[in-house]
Amino acid sequence: MKKNGRMRIDIMNRNAIISLAMLYALWQTNRQDLLDLIRPFVLYAVGNTTKVGAEIDILSICKYMEEEFGYRSIQIAVINRILARESSSKTTNAQRIIEKKNKRYVLVRSLSEKNEKFYANRLVCKEHSDAVTSSLTDFLNECRACKRVDYAQEEVERFLLSFFERQGGSIVLSVDDLRQMKAESNEMDYFIARFILKQYERKSLLFDYLVELVKGYFITTALYLQAENPNVTTSSFKDVMFFLDTPLLLAFLGYKTDEENSSVQKMVESLKKNGAKLACFTYNIDEVNSILEAYKQSLVSKSKRPSNYTLEYFDTHGHSYTMVEYCQKNFGGQLAEAGIESGSPSDYLDKFQASGGCAGLLDDERLRDIILSLKPSYNRSTLKDDLTAINTVSRIRKGRKYDYIERCKAVFVTHNPILVAAAREYIQEASYDFGFPIAITSDDLCVMAWLKDFEKSNTLPQMRLLENVLAAITPSRELMDAYFDLLEHLERQGKIKDDEAALMRVDMFAKRELMVLTCGEPSNLNGSVIEEICHRVHDQWVADARNDAKKQHKAEMKAQKEKAKNRACQQAEAEVELEFAAKEKSGVRGIKIACTVIAVAFILASYWSFAVNSENVISWAKYICFFLAVISTIQGAMPFFAKDNFLISHYKRWLQRKKLRELDARKERYLSLLDE
Repeated sequence: MKKNGRMRIDIMNRNAIISLAMLYALWQTNRQDLLDLIRPFVLYAVGNTTKVGAEIDILSICKYMEEEFGYRSIQIAVINRILARESSSKTTNAQRIIEKKNKRYVLVRSLSEKNEKFYANRLVCKEHSDAVTSSLTDFLNECRACKRVDYAQEEVERFLLSFFERQGGSIVLSVDDLRQMKAESNEMDYFIARFILKQYERKSLLFDYLVELVKGYFITTALYLQAENPNVTTSSFKDVMFFLDTPLLLAFLGYKTDEENSSVQKMVESLKKNGAKLACFTYNIDEVNSILEAYKQSLVSKSKRPSNYTLEYFDTHGHSYTMVEYCQKNFGGQLAEAGIESGSPSDYLDKFQASGGCAGLLDDERLRDIILSLKPSYNRSTLKDDLTAINTVSRIRKGRKYDYIERCKAVFVTHNPILVAAAREYIQEASYDFGFPIAITSDDLCVMAWLKDFEKSNTLPQMRLLENVLAAITPSRELMDAYFDLLEHLERQGKIKDDEAALMRVDMFAKRELMVLTCGEPSNLNGSVIEEICHRVHDQWVADARNDAKKQHKAEMKAQKEKAKNRACQQAEAEVELEFAAKEKSGVRGIKIACTVIAVAFILASYWSFAVNSENVISWAKYICFFLAVISTIQGAMPFFAKDNFLISHYKRWLQRKKLRELDARKERYLSLLDE
């Protein structure tokens, strides 16, 4: 089989994991060109393989890149492009490090200073990756993962990179890689996932380092897909239609796990922002409808086995027949409103004027054989539709080569890495060159969306990591089928009661315990595991009942205490109100008496003053003066006889402030007595 010459990470190389961290560190400072990200690695290789004045051996550079950084099968064309940039006439002679002489590249200046900086940055990245893998090594040994306690850090580094590949579904170079993904590896994935989830829940620094590695892995995926794309961050998706597979539609609608829903919804948002057209086939709409119908019927069916297709959102957040039916009736409108159109393959072929030649460009029978050779247990019921989707996209492209994703017209996006790998093998076998793949995994598309919208979507790699972590600690379909079969067998034998078995089929705690006891391996499932799960579920029932009783008792005690506090506050308010009403009454009465005395004294003083001074005044003027004296006396005394004169108003305001202070103090005193 012809090998893909593109670059990928070599999980057997210890330096590969450091390279992931290095790539992300470089991406943070330069997000314009993927070739510029590889440039420091290439220059480091040149500086360590070539003497000043000597010719650069490109094959030696490729070999060094593989041995030192873990980049296997890097394209010679990529190295040539980078060296051509370094020797470009746009670079001044004083700055030029590499020159092109007689169609060969020559190192003309030392790279020691640049390489020293590169090495220093690499050490920092190594510290981060070492912190992760060292802690993971201790965790695997403590947990006796796969019944071992002798894991070495070098071995664990490979396990972690392998976890990224298997759970991410990205950067699978060949079919041989897929064949190496044996079932017994699932247990290791399970323990690695538990470690990552533990760090996430603790919000530890190790989780931040893990996310850095995942982001570096994202960039490596982009380099693998199209290293030479000069406009990876700037050009839009306006000329591309992405056909989304059924699981992606379910996640976009919010029916899968919270993490998977968020990841796909964020990806779709980023694609639309960058002008992408989103679509699905009518069979995808039918599949979503069938899945919702099966799940809905499982809620009322007398069948002991739940729906084969789990919709985690409804499992986790509660569900009812009516709720699922409502979703079933409205999901088509949701997709249309979000701009995800649907149509038959013939509709899209007509739309792209590619309806000629009904047989298509690909040999469906050969592609089918490749898929079944990769996975004999492949779901035959969806195989025909999967082949139709791949073939439709190939016909939309009309057999042309499109180097970059932004120009490729159409891409089929799926959660199914087997389908993607089979399409790639078929294309290599048939010596077709479509350029950018006709089918990619949702992880690969997530990478491209992230690159386009880095500033806004910087959490996308973290969400994708958590999605894959939860996938690794969730029972597989094979394990659940074996679990249900064994439950039915033990139930028929009378070893498990009907009500216990019914709960164990749907209880989320039971499914978590199933993963803990089997580590995700169907071969570890037996009667004793079922019995242990039953005991743990029963203990959980008891614990939940006790917790509920405690919560209810606490709630009742809290309610009683709140009532007592309210009564104490009401009593304090009543007492203070009564006391200060009396104080206000007596105070106002005293002020009024004082005002009356002052007013009378004023009148008498005014009359006496008039009588003394009026002897020397003529008679007619005396009466005028007397009249004016009476008027002025009345005006001066009137304020003292007012109901709320300024003295009374000032007294009431002062008393109100004192009343509030007393009320607060008394409430505090009464409440403190209740707390004792």
